[in-house]
Amino acid sequence: MIKPEGQKNYEWLDLFRGLAAILVLISHLRSLLFTDYNNTGGYFKSFFYFITGFGHQAVVIFFVLSGFFITKTIQESYSKKTWTFKMYFVNRLSRLWTVLIPSLLFTLVLDKIGVSLFPRSYIYLGTLQNMPYMNPRLNSGVKEFFGNLFFLQDILVKTFGSNPPLWSLANEFWYYIIFPLFLFSIKTKYTLLNRVFLFLLAIGCLVFVGKDISLYFLIWLMGSCVYYVNNLVRFKPSAISILKWFSLLLFGLSFYFIRKNKYVLIFNDYTLGIVTAMMVMVYLNVKMNWTGVQSFSKFLSKISYTVYLFHLSFLAFTINLFINGRMGYSVSRLIIFLAFLVVTLCYCYICFLLFENRTALVKKKITAILKL
Repeated sequence: MIKPEGQKNYEWLDLFRGLAAILVLISHLRSLLFTDYNNTGGYFKSFFYFITGFGHQAVVIFFVLSGFFITKTIQESYSKKTWTFKMYFVNRLSRLWTVLIPSLLFTLVLDKIGVSLFPRSYIYLGTLQNMPYMNPRLNSGVKEFFGNLFFLQDILVKTFGSNPPLWSLANEFWYYIIFPLFLFSIKTKYTLLNRVFLFLLAIGCLVFVGKDISLYFLIWLMGSCVYYVNNLVRFKPSAISILKWFSLLLFGLSFYFIRKNKYVLIFNDYTLGIVTAMMVMVYLNVKMNWTGVQSFSKFLSKISYTVYLFHLSFLAFTINLFINGRMGYSVSRLIIFLAFLVVTLCYCYICFLLFENRTALVKKKITAILKL
């Protein structure tokens, strides 16, 4: 999930997004480093595998947060009468491509070297059952590169190389297009003919991206609804003091039952989206009073997009450098797990400084070129 620039005082949401990025990272790290779970090894092992298995659910959190922040950006621009489709797309594409383009290039280079050095590696052969779309041998061609560059992964092409997390970026991009098309099709600012055109164009986009991406748009819209409801509802302080714990408990229970794969008709991605939206709405009204946690939240949030796009191809390559095959779990090997985690975060932070940190500069140059 990508948060628009310039937003402040959303520390809890920053924390949610930052932790979601870490959940994705540790989920992939455990899958690459350790063998799949079995029922031996005791409670600590079960707990470790449990908490490192929420990568997919973390993306659901991203979608809800994205829906909230993008809706906020669009509505505030519209209210200030500064909204234009052209400037909106410049903002979004500069934000996306400043990180996406180098991540694709880094993935390409690391995969080429990795496949050359480790031709029989389980990582590069595409044999991981819990990451079936990770196949650098088959999905690293020109078609996949440019398809992912233009957000066509899982629509016309596979996700590129050793970077399956790219799947959600296609969802995000098309939601960025579809939502304002629907939104402005009901705004009286435009003529009836233009509004009909925008509505039909939005429907056409939903048909083009297919059923899966279209259905997850409902989760993204849950975050959008939070923005509108939050502007209408005012919670009393006494209610907030109760709701902040109740929403957190409900969120935790949903996470637990989803992870356990129980009551799937009740606990699934869509109910997690609803619960996340409820928690976001409550915590928008909760002030974070701990300075240290505020700084930590902002830091994690700031690097979360880079972490999401850069971590997996780096892990795939570096694990092959030092580990010959997936390891069985042991407490002593958690040191290896933590070492890879720390090194990967350092690598992602360097990538953040090189690329994402320059987003404002990139946007400024694009704006100057287009004379906006």
